[in-house]
Amino acid sequence: MWIYALGALYRSEMRQGEAADLYRELLSERPDLVYPRFDLGVMLFEDKQYREALVQLHRVEEALPPDMRQLAREYIRQAEAVQAWHPSFNMNYEQTDNVNNASPSRDIVLNGRKWTKSEDSLPKRANGIRYELGIDRMFNIAGNHFARLGISGSGVHYWNARDFSEQAFHAEVGYRYRNSRLEWGFRPFVEQNRLGNNRYTANTGIALDYSLRLNEKWRSTQSFQYGRKQYHDEYLAKRYNSKTISVSSTFSYYAMSAWQLYGGISGMFDNTVEKEQASRRYGVSLGTVKILDGGLGLKLGVGYTKRIFKAPATLIYNFIRRDDEYRMSAALWHKKLSWKGFTPQINFRYNKINSNMPAFYSRSGKEWFVSIEKTY
Repeated sequence: MWIYALGALYRSEMRQGEAADLYRELLSERPDLVYPRFDLGVMLFEDKQYREALVQLHRVEEALPPDMRQLAREYIRQAEAVQAWHPSFNMNYEQTDNVNNASPSRDIVLNGRKWTKSEDSLPKRANGIRYELGIDRMFNIAGNHFARLGISGSGVHYWNARDFSEQAFHAEVGYRYRNSRLEWGFRPFVEQNRLGNNRYTANTGIALDYSLRLNEKWRSTQSFQYGRKQYHDEYLAKRYNSKTISVSSTFSYYAMSAWQLYGGISGMFDNTVEKEQASRRYGVSLGTVKILDGGLGLKLGVGYTKRIFKAPATLIYNFIRRDDEYRMSAALWHKKLSWKGFTPQINFRYNKINSNMPAFYSRSGKEWFVSIEKTY
């Protein structure tokens, strides 16, 4: 039974795929063994091979003693749940003091000359409802191979600033490889955005990601996305149609089961038709998620991005624009306030931009909102 012992060793080293191969070899010689077949089903589950895990667990289920039979049925339930359709729902009240992302400076002063902005060019307050509804599914094709489908609609409705209301419709289909230590995949996507009640942009692209579990505490995640944005309005299209590339690398540390720390770096390259609007961004971010013993949940994130544009401006400032972007977000919730899977959260977001063209682009904005999230 050395194969049985070696397989257990591989499993303890997070080498579930290799352990499962050994157990298959053992069961090919002794198909009557009940407990090794149960262990094989569990290892296949841990290795994300859900289709074969279900086959092995169903085959051995009735031969197990009652307590292990109940455990096997729980693994079966989870394997089926992972591959089911998953609806998602999120809605929150939102209040912002700068819905139009405008600089609060009333005057533009350059070389002794002064221009005064109109009221429409200053920050506007808005109140509204932000929402998202979607459904997705990731199902096991065979082995460690998965197909992924998803569709969603989201937006925000401002009742006192309707011209800034937004709607977005997103659809994607993709492939993923998953096992006990790593995941990777790609997702082509299409998206249609509306501003007010008018068509605004159409976006297409592909996203790729790779995630590796380094050990029980550390996980590394890398992502890449290429996209094309096309504006419906002909004038905007001639200036702002763009191709973008985004990359990021994040490391997560699980200090304990209910406490996660993470940090990462990112870059984004936005190549617009009008070169003075083209830019590159370089950013860093840090954050933590903590669930306290009483059920109180806390989430905090901070980030900084440096944005540098490609060509000098042509309107007033005839030099290259550079922005320093700062952001902070926080969320608070408690499991005792959850009802049938609906969880309310109190959220805060703060963004600040310091630009070398301050009269146009320096601004700050904060948002308080209460969200209600539901995942099935």
